Amino acid sequence: SCILHEPFFGVLDYGGLHMPGPVIFSSWTSVDTDFLCDEDPALFSKHRSQTPPKTWARSGTASEFQSIDFDLHENAQFLEHRVVGGVAHLKKVMKWACVIQVGIVTALLGFGIDTVLEVFFDLQRMMRDSLITHDWQVGAQLAVHVAVCVVFASVAGFFVCFVEPLAAGSGIPEIKCALNGVEIPRIWRMRTLISKAVGVLFSVAAGLPCGKEGPMIHSGAVIGALVARNRYAPQFLDLTGTCDVSDFVISGASAGVAATFGAPVGGVLFAMEEGSAFWNPRIMLLTFVCAATSASFTNLFQTGEDMVHWGLMGGLQSHSFGHFDMHVYRCWEISIFIVVGACGGLGGAAFNAANRKLSLWRVRLGSRGFKRFCEVVVVAAIIATINFMLPVLLEGESAIQEDMARHARLFRTSGSTSTRDLFHCEEDFDSVGLLVFAVIYCVLACWTYGLGVPSGLFIPSLLTGAAFGRLLGQGLQAWSLDTLPAGVYAMIGAAAALAGMARITLSLAVILAEGSSSMSLGIPLFVTVIVARAVGNFFNRGIYDIHIGLKRLPLLEHFAESKMKRFCARDVMTKEVVALDPLIVISHLMGILSGCNHHGFPVVGLKTGRFGGMIRRSVLLRVLLCAKEYPLLLSADASFRDVTVVPYHRMKPDGRCPTLEMVRASLRPDDFDKVLDIRPYILEGGSSVTDHTSLTRVYTLFRTLGLRHLPVVNAGRVVGIITRKDLLFV
Repeated sequence: SCILHEPFFGVLDYGGLHMPGPVIFSSWTSVDTDFLCDEDPALFSKHRSQTPPKTWARSGTASEFQSIDFDLHENAQFLEHRVVGGVAHLKKVMKWACVIQVGIVTALLGFGIDTVLEVFFDLQRMMRDSLITHDWQVGAQLAVHVAVCVVFASVAGFFVCFVEPLAAGSGIPEIKCALNGVEIPRIWRMRTLISKAVGVLFSVAAGLPCGKEGPMIHSGAVIGALVARNRYAPQFLDLTGTCDVSDFVISGASAGVAATFGAPVGGVLFAMEEGSAFWNPRIMLLTFVCAATSASFTNLFQTGEDMVHWGLMGGLQSHSFGHFDMHVYRCWEISIFIVVGACGGLGGAAFNAANRKLSLWRVRLGSRGFKRFCEVVVVAAIIATINFMLPVLLEGESAIQEDMARHARLFRTSGSTSTRDLFHCEEDFDSVGLLVFAVIYCVLACWTYGLGVPSGLFIPSLLTGAAFGRLLGQGLQAWSLDTLPAGVYAMIGAAAALAGMARITLSLAVILAEGSSSMSLGIPLFVTVIVARAVGNFFNRGIYDIHIGLKRLPLLEHFAESKMKRFCARDVMTKEVVALDPLIVISHLMGILSGCNHHGFPVVGLKTGRFGGMIRRSVLLRVLLCAKEYPLLLSADASFRDVTVVPYHRMKPDGRCPTLEMVRASLRPDDFDKVLDIRPYILEGGSSVTDHTSLTRVYTLFRTLGLRHLPVVNAGRVVGIITRKDLLFV
């Protein structure tokens, strides 16, 4: 049912092509006279009197999000550019160089955040210890601690509530949707990157149960997008479409994982599992180069702190989970791993359900503004009070941090430090204190995720699972069973918790194995995360998918729903189609563009209505904007045998699309009565389906090809058109 149409305008003869300057198609051979409007000038006067057709819409379904067209617009102009101009090898080399640059910049950003966080936590520790040594009362110590944490959280909340709301949360749901084909405004802007990076630094320093991992993934993706979308990129990069830009985005996301965990392979797998909707060996190699560069330079920057060991690569990195020795396990322990995974799936499902209800309540506060900022301040004050008072209650007094018991110290140290302690501490933790920490921290993490600050879910879920896993490991050893150490069970529990909440499987297991140098524990990790995902999916969806639904982002899942088998294309298609003529009067074209917000138009014959291809709105606007420089607009009685075509380098997307107001200002009053030939800019070989095509096949075409519009034809005539929104109605 997928029809690839043959060129309906006839075979183009490029013998008269001249470069540089205006491109002239000097002869059009075997052209169907149905599309040569100059043979019947009366058709133009007929169109001058017509009003633009009304756009079709369903009430109450308008969305602020638009779709992204990943399908390459291979019109005659583009194909001629490929044949004549080719692709310079230097531009191919520069693309790889820019990917490496993305990895280096992401590594530098991650190293900077790690360094500043260490300084902030050290200053807070020294401040609390100084207050104790100067015999301050516990109430005064609490007031100072809460004030500092509230100030830090206020800075993070300011960037989200008053600067850029998209900086809230981890950013992974937005990246997932953007790479799926959803155009989210402002997601790739420099302001978003600054708000995300600076905000997460202060939210983690405020002691909130959140991590920098998700925001680092978002930051890396923004860095990749900024490199590919800057105004100078087309001069030294061969970017032929949106897919090429998305390659930089997914490479930056994998670099964020590698910079955070020191796991380049895990970063590539995470990009494949959670990010990219379109995957191939070239993208895999591109993301691995970027991730490996990021991990290597992060390690290099960290060794630079000690000039004696500067340049030593492959050492223990401060952001990893530490190194585990080679461990062996009994075959019967697989059953324990399965139970741990099932518990992680149950706990993750409960966490997601509670966070969903909390997020629904937060919708009332809005995405920005003073109300959301006040919530940040209140939550930060309460969490700071809990983190300060619980160690005091467990210890019986306010003690210096180094003198605290290990379970009490978990409330004061950073999440990554606490996770490493649970993984590698040889001494047992107090079981009651560790249980209290695990329960309270899990509740606080659920309360924090979705707050108006940049916050990641990786470390909170890993730390929660590590605490419960450590309890299990200590219990098994207390029963004198020959099992793996308690620290290994802490890592198994961490994997179960994160897989139960986020439903990440393969990439999570590899990240933990790479970050802890424990590839021998690959099978236990794989078994645990698979069971946790299966159990969690039985009750609800992953936390990222839940927030995608709460934000009403039009994501297309990997596979169509089973009920789509009962429908055909004609059941969901838009029947009132706004179509264009191959030779169209400017006044009529401007009326159509101003009368609807469609981003793609079928082109049909004037007499028969036969479908000939699709043309994008952005292409039309760029052509009209170039009409002053090139003789594109002709009178109705002119000959359309010799057609002036805008050179491809002037049409290549290198920034924002021109607006309709810009185009209108560039046209003279007498231009509106002239005719524009849009044949060289039409995608003639695009995909289309018949009205009897099953909806599951339509869904597969959208999901695998990254389409934005899919024409529906019957006997060569356009009878409808399908967009992403139409599929979501089902």
